[in-house]
Amino acid sequence: MEQHLKILMVDDHPMIIEGYQNTLLATKKENQHLTIDIALD
Repeated sequence: MEQHLKILMVDDHPMIIEGYQNTLLATKKENQHLTIDIALD
């Protein structure tokens, strides 16, 4: 069964957002589909 996860990341520093985004994508399971939205403030 595939999991669809929607994530909203909020931070004012783009490098922090990029780090968390890369970590989430690198550690997700095969059956997970991530939709990541970002907000800078």
